[in-house]
Amino acid sequence: MALGRRGVMLVIVVCLVWLPSLSCITSELTPLSSNRRPSLPAGCPLQMFPTTQPPYPHENSASVRVACDPDIGRTPCVDALKEKACEAGADTIYGFQEGNSGSWRFIAATLANRTNGQTPAAGTSGCAPICSPGFDCQAGRCIPVCNPPCETGEVCNRARTCEPAAAAANP
Repeated sequence: MALGRRGVMLVIVVCLVWLPSLSCITSELTPLSSNRRPSLPAGCPLQMFPTTQPPYPHENSASVRVACDPDIGRTPCVDALKEKACEAGADTIYGFQEGNSGSWRFIAATLANRTNGQTPAAGTSGCAPICSPGFDCQAGRCIPVCNPPCETGEVCNRARTCEPAAAAANP
């Protein structure tokens, strides 16, 4: 639900007048896809790409914008982005746009889900348990993902570093 400018101002006033000891954060989530995913638990594993797009195929699911008091630092804003991503069932946050408006810090980002080149079918769970950060679910297996991606003739190893493909074939 978008609060709008008046709603955000009301939250700011409430934060400043009645809750000065708390770090006030507001957020807006705008769906970008009708392919709604179930919420994930708080602290779900996420891949973050603040300045770039993910290096893997993905489907954008929502855009999110958070506002927080700059006196408490940037971390609470980023934590709020992560919380919204888990609530939206996303596994990726990318393309941060940051700024200040008056006495508030804003961060906007896009939420997405890996697709491995295909839109996931409803009810498809992929890897169970879910892959650790830095690994991608491919054909039901967790495969390491190097960032930046490996060059031609190289493969990404479990340490998430690139090595010649021949070395990977002869362990």
